[in-house]
Parts: sequence; C-alpha cells; structure tokens
Amino acid sequence: MNGIDLQRAREEIQEFFRSFMLYEYPILDPNSRYRIIFRRLLDDLTLIGDRLKQEFPENLVALGLRGSYSHGHPYEGNDVDVLFIAEHLSEEVEEGMVRIAREGLVPHGFELCHGKMEMGLELKPVRFLDLDDVEAILKSYMYGLAGMLYQGSREGVEEAIVGRGRLAEKKHGLLHSGILIPYLLWVYGLENVSRVFHLISQYLPIPTRPTSLFGADVIDETKETIRQAYIARTLTGRPIHLTMATGYKLPEIEDGDYGSVPHSEAEELFWALRPMKKIYLEAVRKHIIQAKLEMEVIGRRLSPERILTFAPSYNGLVRRRLRAQWGKWVNW
Repeated sequence: MNGIDLQRAREEIQEFFRSFMLYEYPILDPNSRYRIIFRRLLDDLTLIGDRLKQEFPENLVALGLRGSYSHGHPYEGNDVDVLFIAEHLSEEVEEGMVRIAREGLVPHGFELCHGKMEMGLELKPVRFLDLDDVEAILKSYMYGLAGMLYQGSREGVEEAIVGRGRLAEKKHGLLHSGILIPYLLWVYGLENVSRVFHLISQYLPIPTRPTSLFGADVIDETKETIRQAYIARTLTGRPIHLTMATGYKLPEIEDGDYGSVPHSEAEELFWALRPMKKIYLEAVRKHIIQAKLEMEVIGRRLSPERILTFAPSYNGLVRRRLRAQWGKWVNW
C-alpha cells in the first residue's frame, strides 16, 4: 500500500462504520470527520432548492441526494448526485433545473454528476422523477408482472419467471424510471413526503391489499423489487467507495466465499433482482465483500442489523420517510 497509512485508513473505516450503524445516511452524522464539508453541501442544496422553487414554482417538489456524499465517505474528484422530484416536466424545465443545480454547487467546489463511461458509452444519471409519470411507470411494470405470474402452471413459478428475458427488461425499466428517487435521502421539500408516497400508495398500498387492478402477490413483488434495489444501493455499504476515500485495500472474494453465510444471506436478500443478472451478481458480490470488510476491520457483522433497522420491509422503509416529514428524521 504505497503512500497509504494503513492504521489511519483502518481508523477512518472504523469511524465510518460507527456512522453506518447509527444513521441510514451517514452524511447526517454530526460527529463525522467530514461534517464541515457535509454541512456546506446541505446548505448549498437548500439554497439551490429555494432558487429552483422561485424559478419553477409549478414544477419542483423535492430534491434528493445519492452517491458517496450521502453515504458519508466522499473521495477526491467525487461529484454530487442531485435528484429531482418534480411534476409537469418539459425538456426546457429539466435543463433549467440542472443548470441551476450546477451553478449552485460551484461556490464551495462541488460539481454536479455528469454520468459515467461504460464500454465506451456515456451513461447519463437518472436525475428526475416526474410525478405525472408514476401511474404509467408502476402500471407498466405491474401489468407485465401480472401476466407472467398468472401464465401457465403455478408450479416452479420462480424458476419460470427468472428465465424470462421480458421480466428482466421490465425490472430494468422500473429501476431506471426514477421511481427509486423518493426512497433515497430527501434534502429539500420534506413537507411533500406524504404527498409523494400517497400517490405511490395508490398502486403499492400499505399494508398490502388487493386493488381493483392488481392482486396482493403482484403488489408484494413490486414492493420487494424496490426495497431490494434500495438495500443494494444504500444499506449494504459501498465498499469500493471506502477504498477510494481511504486507500484501504478491500478483501478479495475467494472460492470459499461462495456458499458462505454472507453468500446465502445475499441470495435470499436479493431474490427479486435475480432476473437482472448483472445487477444481481454485483449486489451479491458487494454484500460478501462488505461482510468480509466488517469482520476484518471491527470483528463483527453490521449489515444484517442495519438492514433490519432501516428497511425491515417495504412498508417500514416508507414509514421512516413519513416520520422524516414529521420532524423525526435526525437519523432517519
């Protein structure tokens, strides 16, 4: 580890793990070593939200944050993933919102996320959820899911579904639609939390009950897809970002890790993501590495307890967001 102070890197990861257990989003930890940076960022996002509300009063509903800043371990060169919940969007409004966010981040040296390159292609971040599209997003996924669930024999349903490319396509469409944005960290517009989730609950009611359009099994599967995607992105940790922030070398996956307890946990935890092979395998891999890192650095597992605390079920995940609106959001 050339140029890396191993002891200091371990201490930084141990400190992060403390925030990791206490806060759903470690950026909210007032004792973080990055608290001054985080405070500046949150203040900037508040100012950006105020300006957007002035410029687009009929459009802006809320701002969210994802990425390494929200997870509490920024690294050199990291940009800021700002998310927009809005309504009545047009291309002109979207461009105006992005421009204001970009300009508002500059004074303190922050930079808006531009996307990333993968296999020579530029992948633009999913920044917007237009509330006008929520009905179409959920119905498109749930109608397709219902057709597959009720097609053919009830025996071996999971195996039959997993093998269908159309289901993977539907899941990719759902998760890239922006529907996950309300489940991430809200940094502006908390007064609108219940309004947004009331809209979503028309299709994903809490508690689950059949609706005029969909059976309980379709609703529960949709809820689990969203919850499991949220856990994979947020609650099991971002080990590669810890390495980028501290220089600490991550443990490697070995043959013996497949079939281990963390591997079995991951298979059960992410079953609804299995049709999306690449996303599923990455979620499993990250879960195993996170487990090994926790044992290596602090000698005990953290992720299972963290998941039970912050997302024990889809319904529990949503209720935490509603409590955030009511002012009980210090640690989400």
